[in-house]
Amino acid sequence: MPDCAIFYEENAYSIDQDKLMGRNSAGASFLKGYFCHGTPDKYWVYSGSKEQAQSFVNSLIENSKRKDAQFIPWNNFAAIREPGNIFYPGPDFGDLAWQRRFLDDSAWSICGITHTTSSKAVMDAVGSYYITPLYSWDALICTSNAVKTNVRYILDKKKEFIEHELGFSVVAEPQLPVIPLGINTTEFEFSKDEREEARSFFGIGNDTVVIGYVGRLSYHAKANPISMYLAIEKAAKLNSEKKIRIIECGWYSNEGIREAFSELSMKILELVEVVSVDGRNQKNVKMAWRAADIFCSFSDNIQETFGISPIEAMASGLPVVVSDWNGYKESVRDGIDGFKISTTMPEAGFGEQIAMSHAIGINNYDHYIGKVSAFISIDIDHAVHRFDQLFKSEDLRNRLGANGKKRAVRKYDWKTIIPQY
Repeated sequence: MPDCAIFYEENAYSIDQDKLMGRNSAGASFLKGYFCHGTPDKYWVYSGSKEQAQSFVNSLIENSKRKDAQFIPWNNFAAIREPGNIFYPGPDFGDLAWQRRFLDDSAWSICGITHTTSSKAVMDAVGSYYITPLYSWDALICTSNAVKTNVRYILDKKKEFIEHELGFSVVAEPQLPVIPLGINTTEFEFSKDEREEARSFFGIGNDTVVIGYVGRLSYHAKANPISMYLAIEKAAKLNSEKKIRIIECGWYSNEGIREAFSELSMKILELVEVVSVDGRNQKNVKMAWRAADIFCSFSDNIQETFGISPIEAMASGLPVVVSDWNGYKESVRDGIDGFKISTTMPEAGFGEQIAMSHAIGINNYDHYIGKVSAFISIDIDHAVHRFDQLFKSEDLRNRLGANGKKRAVRKYDWKTIIPQY
């Protein structure tokens, strides 16, 4: 594997923070995967301080047999010539291209990666690629075909303006390879004893069917829980002889969101009990994966680009029930690894006023994505049918879970993903 300098700021690669986001988890997992499965001649870290560089080295030592890395400080960026490539943990790497231009546009390659692409800041960053010195030896990794379609749309609209309105010919752009996020699947190998221990940890007996959700708990920025609660409660009434529980392992941005989740669950759920645990605690996360029989995530938000939790669920041997939405469309095979539930939104053009209100600054990003998500619909009846099937058949749960586990290992383990990088 060629050498590569990693643009390193600890926040981008750490899960040890209160406001944990998907990009933080993805960054931490990537770095561990890179250390475990990368084979460069030398590890390079491009960072603003020796302290940050030492944090990189500490992670390297923890996850590999290598003990040191070459430190390139920001004020010596010309040294990136030697590794010849720099990886930036986001799509907004235009400044790196302008810095490179002080020397030579072909001095090294720049490789970024998409997370959400729906914010004004990110769309502006991607849209600026054609007026930034980026070339065919640079790249933006798209984590799904869904997100590549959005990136391509932004670029095409900017290209159309430059060529038709300004009369200039656009001749260069970065590559847009589609490479999914990965996980370290060995972290999701659980014995029967460990699963029983997890059940005991949550006070759940073996006669209970457990649906797990792991991730950020946000009704406006991730997944409104009403669809999941309604579908599981209705399916539970069709299987009244069974005990059904939901484990929500996640974190709330504020107390108001916590209260909203609690109020909603009390209004909807009669037969089903919700167990809530802090998903920033990694022991809780492991216990949730071990204790669950089924995984559910009805993401209904435009900022979702890939979705790592269904992959972790599959690696844990769980059948997954997910919305047929964005990156989930590609990672989950309906009827093989689990079930994709019909998900719809209004036709193109309906949300123009909502988008405009964000673009001109009337609505902030949270309000913007929250208003859009209010028009996304999960087919409750379809979900009830699938949960009913899974509640009734342990064999079905085991078969789908086994299929998903094989898929996670073959397609989404970092040992497969890192060589693609």
